[in-house]
Amino acid sequence: MSSFPNPIAHEDYEGNSECINLRSTVADELLRVRMDTKMSLISEIREKVVIIGQELANGTNAGYHLSVVGHSRGGGYATVLGYYLASDMYLEVASAVRVFTFASSPVGCADFQKGFKHLEEEGRLVHARFANSNDLFTSLPLRGYSEENKSKVKYQHVGMQVRLHKANEAGRRRIKQSLDVSYDAREPLLMEMARAARNVLSLIKALICFVHTKNYCISQYHLRMHFAREYRLALGNGALRFDRKRKCLKSLNEYYVMKCRLVHNYTGFKEKPALMPTWAVLMLVTSILYVQIDIFLKFAGW
Repeated sequence: MSSFPNPIAHEDYEGNSECINLRSTVADELLRVRMDTKMSLISEIREKVVIIGQELANGTNAGYHLSVVGHSRGGGYATVLGYYLASDMYLEVASAVRVFTFASSPVGCADFQKGFKHLEEEGRLVHARFANSNDLFTSLPLRGYSEENKSKVKYQHVGMQVRLHKANEAGRRRIKQSLDVSYDAREPLLMEMARAARNVLSLIKALICFVHTKNYCISQYHLRMHFAREYRLALGNGALRFDRKRKCLKSLNEYYVMKCRLVHNYTGFKEKPALMPTWAVLMLVTSILYVQIDIFLKFAGW
């Protein structure tokens, strides 16, 4: 990881930090100052955005809409670029900076995640992160070494994840219920342990990456997005008129507002039921098994 000044360090939000740690392979290329131009790549992109934006606005004060798109490492570039452009108060954009990434790995630390969340809540940044259901690249790497802290720091995903499923019967059942959308959701401990083992054992990781290369390709993402779009449109248009969910279809923007809990934009939240603690579930299951075994032994005459 590499440490960089936080562009929104002057703003007031929970978890504010003077510096943010970003993945070196992505951030160094965008933020380092070039010897020839004395500018960073982000500064050069910003200048071109301003020039093209002024041409699109055609001399009016209407502003322009800005979207950043990337796949794989390009998704990491798009995530960091979107963060810095959204933090620039001098860009005359008419709406939030929109970031769309595919097969993107996490690129920042917890401080970066908090700053990203702040920009989302301010209505200055939105990020839809598309990931195939069995694409392992989107979860790697797990941790990076921070020169500032002299320790391992966990990478954190940002934005709203839209998980894409295969165009089979199982995928149809899942898409029929709703889009597989999540925000700031932690994966089960066993899943994190499995990914940690894959990250340590380089030979096994290389083999897994080779096997799952097909799920990582942009063509596979295009196929699954087309499947999800056509199936959900069929629900909305009444082609599947016996489906009860067709009247509750939501746009991607509505999902974003709901999942990110942007209260100032949406008031239709429902309270989530409290989850039973793990120890209580374990005790309940143990008690049920004990009763069943006891009844079996009594009837068996033992």
